[in-house]
Amino acid sequence: NKDGKVSAEELANATNISLKEAQLLIQQYDTNGDGYLQPNEFEQLKEKILQEQEQKRRLEQQQKERQQRQQQQQQQYNNSNNNSNNNSNNDSINPNDDKPQEFKHKWKF
Repeated sequence: NKDGKVSAEELANATNISLKEAQLLIQQYDTNGDGYLQPNEFEQLKEKILQEQEQKRRLEQQQKERQQRQQQQQQQYNNSNNNSNNNSNNDSINPNDDKPQEFKHKWKF
């Protein structure tokens, strides 16, 4: 109402929260105890809300990245299992597999 301070009713109407929630917020941010938010008190509340929104956005981004990494790891795991299954199928087809396998590297002691 342009009186330079924000009442619980004004806060509830402007932010689409309940009157009780608005009253609790005013209690929390009302530093001079007059039951209203002065411009500096309102700025503190606004800053806190913006910080929480940014924190929420970062958390959602981290969760999304974590899910993508998990999907990539699962896909790599599935691909490696498919390759090993293909190799074992190829091995069983070859009749010369009865020979012992030789080491590919020479060991030096």
